[in-house]
Amino acid sequence: MKRYDYIVVGGGAAGFSNIVKLNELSDGKATILLVSKGPLGGTCVNTGCVPSKTLIEVARHIHNINRFRDRGLEIDGYQYSFAETLRKIREVVEELRVGKYENILKEFDNVEYIFGEARFIDRNTLEINHGDKFEVVGDKILISTGSRPAIPPIDGLDKIEYLTTDNLWSLDKKPDSIAIIGSGAVGLEISQSLTRLGIEVYLIEVLDRPIPNTEPEISEMIKDRLEEEGVKTYFKTRVEKIWKQNDRAILSLIGHEGKREIEVDKILLATGRKPNTEGLNLEKAGVEVDDRGFIKVNSYMQTTNPDIYSAGDVAASPKPAMLETIAAREGVVAAFKMTGHTPKPIDYNAIPVVVFIDPELAFVGKTEAQVMKELGVCACRGVKFSSLPKSKIINHDEGYAKIIIDPYTREVKGVHVYSPYASEIILQASLYIRHRYKVEDILDVIQVFPTVSEIVKLSAQAFIRRVDKMPCCVE
Repeated sequence: MKRYDYIVVGGGAAGFSNIVKLNELSDGKATILLVSKGPLGGTCVNTGCVPSKTLIEVARHIHNINRFRDRGLEIDGYQYSFAETLRKIREVVEELRVGKYENILKEFDNVEYIFGEARFIDRNTLEINHGDKFEVVGDKILISTGSRPAIPPIDGLDKIEYLTTDNLWSLDKKPDSIAIIGSGAVGLEISQSLTRLGIEVYLIEVLDRPIPNTEPEISEMIKDRLEEEGVKTYFKTRVEKIWKQNDRAILSLIGHEGKREIEVDKILLATGRKPNTEGLNLEKAGVEVDDRGFIKVNSYMQTTNPDIYSAGDVAASPKPAMLETIAAREGVVAAFKMTGHTPKPIDYNAIPVVVFIDPELAFVGKTEAQVMKELGVCACRGVKFSSLPKSKIINHDEGYAKIIIDPYTREVKGVHVYSPYASEIILQASLYIRHRYKVEDILDVIQVFPTVSEIVKLSAQAFIRRVDKMPCCVE
């Protein structure tokens, strides 16, 4: 039976970052085994961030052709091919998977890679199924098996074909209509993009608003924007039943306005994700999971078996969202602890979350409601994006930013930005949260003019004056 210093189960962001750091910390001398049954790179590269953001970029450029007509831009006769866009998406995915994962793995002489499934035999032994079965032992083991789309229990769903982000990118023909169930990040991004590409989109959500972990007024702005672009939204609505009729899907909906039926070509499920823990035999290893199936971990990513670690989507860490960047950092924290170091725990409260709609939504820290629950009082200020001179320059007035502070200490507790390029500016807010900046510290920072990032400072200035009575720059 072969023995390794470290075994990594799962070849996504968490697994690869763990391997890179283990290699660095051992000067390339540790023996490492990677076992993965899915494509290298995990969800983000293959079916998540990379393909969805490529689609978003295409849709955004098409939308902007019309948005700049009043600035003298006239582009007539442009052509668009849905099939070509999907082909290019698959090409980009392949390029990044090979370049950033498959080729990188070849650089490590001390890392052995097996395409196969793993399950625990005991606390340190794994059975590997690679066509034939054999056993291996690891002194330390990382479980980074990721997650998969959660399939809701809808009557009739098992009798029809449906899409998830796992197979959406295999489409070669543009549907005329699609029902998207779920208004989280995936549901919103795909809804807006497909609408901009000329597809009739129905967005169905059981909750009363999209992205409930941001501010209610921003959720309402997002809903209004989607509806203005043509998305047919159904909030506080559930799908009672689905069936097929004449090669189309019929959805029976129940909402606050009663019952109704819609007929579409395709259905996309965007109802969250569930952990890939089935079949690992975790109980044999003494590894416990929570009531949702996620693996319990401490701040060093150790499971209930101190020799086994978990990182990424599959771990029950207090992450604000399932993000590749979080998975990668968790893999590094695990690597430090696996090699006998004491890593600095992750400050999950300071991790920014972005939804790549247009305008983009980015937020970090707490909401007003959370601070009110925690302290019984809070102070906050919100400003419209149209208050920025930059909004006139880029011909984009829609947007909003809000800062939440502790009124006693003036410490920044949360920042929520709904604006163009919000993904590029939210990191400064993350640093404010992490380093416990006060609102006055933001005022002391000299921004670049004219930029979108000024919206954060403008929100801070709203604590001391009316921003509509300001020149372009103050402080």
